[in-house]
Amino acid sequence: IAVSSYSSVGYSSVTVGGAYAYYTEGTLNTFFNSIALSTGAAGRSVYLNGASSNTFTLFLSSKTSGQSFDLIGAGYNSITLSTIAAYSNNGGALNIFTGSSSNTISRSFIYALGGGGVLMLTGSNYNTVSQSTIVINNATNSAVRLGNTSSSASFNTITRSYLQNPSGYILRLMSNSDFNTISLSTLVTSNNLDQGDVILETASSDNTISDSFITNTNAAANVLIVWLSTGADRNLILRSTVTAPNALGNTVLVIDSSSNTVDQSYFYHTAGAGIYMSFGASYNTVSRSTVIVGGNNAGDGAMVIRTTGLLTSGYNTVSDSWIRNSANGRTLAIRDNVKFTSVVRSTITSAASAWPALELVRVASTTVSDVYVQGSTASYIWGSTGTIIGGSFFVATNTAGNALMVSTGSVNLTVTSSTFRGGSSGVGIYLNNNNSGFVTLTSNTITGGRWGVAIGNMTCGACTGNLSITSMTFSGGLTAGATALHFTGGTFTSTFTTVGFNDANIAINVNGIALNSASTVTLRY
Repeated sequence: IAVSSYSSVGYSSVTVGGAYAYYTEGTLNTFFNSIALSTGAAGRSVYLNGASSNTFTLFLSSKTSGQSFDLIGAGYNSITLSTIAAYSNNGGALNIFTGSSSNTISRSFIYALGGGGVLMLTGSNYNTVSQSTIVINNATNSAVRLGNTSSSASFNTITRSYLQNPSGYILRLMSNSDFNTISLSTLVTSNNLDQGDVILETASSDNTISDSFITNTNAAANVLIVWLSTGADRNLILRSTVTAPNALGNTVLVIDSSSNTVDQSYFYHTAGAGIYMSFGASYNTVSRSTVIVGGNNAGDGAMVIRTTGLLTSGYNTVSDSWIRNSANGRTLAIRDNVKFTSVVRSTITSAASAWPALELVRVASTTVSDVYVQGSTASYIWGSTGTIIGGSFFVATNTAGNALMVSTGSVNLTVTSSTFRGGSSGVGIYLNNNNSGFVTLTSNTITGGRWGVAIGNMTCGACTGNLSITSMTFSGGLTAGATALHFTGGTFTSTFTTVGFNDANIAINVNGIALNSASTVTLRY
């Protein structure tokens, strides 16, 4: 049936083979309580070609082979309380192409056996899908896809909807598809593709995922759920939950781009990483969020920020968040030439017996402020430059654990107004051998450990003023017979001021036996 304009079609059923069941180029038509069935590979069940302001209500569009319902250059059309289905392996259900804009799909069911569910391409903008269910089952297609490798779709909205694809992608935004919004929706898969279930790729930027639940329930695979790929910048993930409750590994959220914001969200992975930033990921912010991993996560960490290849990651911020590794592995790992990371007002904890909660390896200019860190060894720093720690609390849970371990090759460390509790056979602050630059410890408290502060030799050789301790207090829980300040070697000329040895368990205030005879260490109480 070809319909012109200002017409009403109701209580009708049209079945065709290889043709269009309903075709219109017109405007202000109403289709209701009707069925469109196309059985051939060619044609469509419904085809709107440049049509506008048409309404479909209580309508069934069904296609046994090929695409079911197409909007081509069509605008301001409405589909409500309807079903759109494509039952073949070579066709999508609802296709919104070629500048089709400002269309609305609401309270409808969309199903595709082998093709995509909802596909928007070629400048199709300002369309809305609301209160609808979109289900497909195909490894190569997506329940919803905006754009392709050569065209974009922007300013579209998916809200209050349910998206499911057990075998493949749930949502893909491609090729500069910008300013789209996914809100108040549930996105579900159980695929084992390990390539991303929700993907913002090819410079798709300024998109928002909010108040949504995204999950992959597969129990026998590595899964990657949300991936912000290279060039997908300035995207928002807000008040959302992303989980992989049964998977074997990989990551819940991967960020390979910049200036993205994750806020008030929850991430859970049973065995892999929660959030992973790499490939030059910079200026990203994770705030007011919870990241938890469990099971056997002996890999990189619950949250990882790292540089991959020549693409340096930097200027990322983690704030007001709780990061937890509840089984095995690191919790927050910042590694491999990452620069200017800030971790503030957050809690970082680990139940692992042999991994640090906070690890800094070969990074520069990291700031840790107002943070609670708890783990076997609470924090491990190796080969890092310009680390600043302030207003924080570090607790080692292993009896031989250190609250803060600064290992070989680190340069310039500043620690202020913080508290350190080492294990009963461990150290509060352990400055290992072969660090360099200036180590400044100011207004800190040591409340646990067999040794309060252990100090190894530094690469400066005869170190004059390289080690500074001011206003340090030892109190409230060191191991009986503890040594407060313990030098393991080196040559130092330093003056420590306002040091309080206020713990009755201290047997030795300062042990300098291993110091080179050229050393001069002066304590002023």
